[in-house]
Amino acid sequence: MAQSGLFERPLLLASITLLLGLAIGGLVVAVLAEQASRVYLSVSELTFLSEQERLLSLAWRRGDAEAAVRHAGCALEVEHGEGAWAFEPARQPWSLGMALTEVMIRGPNTALGEKTRPVREGLARAQLALTLERLGQQDAARRELASAARLMGSTDMAKVREAGLDSVDVWSRVREQVPAK
Repeated sequence: MAQSGLFERPLLLASITLLLGLAIGGLVVAVLAEQASRVYLSVSELTFLSEQERLLSLAWRRGDAEAAVRHAGCALEVEHGEGAWAFEPARQPWSLGMALTEVMIRGPNTALGEKTRPVREGLARAQLALTLERLGQQDAARRELASAARLMGSTDMAKVREAGLDSVDVWSRVREQVPAK
């Protein structure tokens, strides 16, 4: 009995040291990951902006005003538009929950996300088509709507247009949830 007490205390100390080390190590990793995510967000913004400016230049040179307007608008929006807050690292705090979400939810569903990507693009093109219609650019709107229908696997342009309208309408009714500056 006396000998078992000799091993209990060192085992307890080793266990406490291990747990403390794991906690401190986890904290260090979380802090480093937060910093890395802020850098990644800034790099993503700069990469997107640079690509939009490059695409604007190419569209401008080939005389494609429609594409030039789209890319100029994206370049403006990413840095100075109403949605630019989404790229501000201070407003996008990283959390351990994000990492867990990636591992437990997004990772296992990557294949499903890839399958729905064409439909999501189709819906975005339907929304663009509606906007072009409002601007009186009927030919451009028809091209986008045809592209949307193809991506969504539909031959019914009216249904695709309606899906775009529904989507625009839903977002127009959502209360703005942009964080205060």
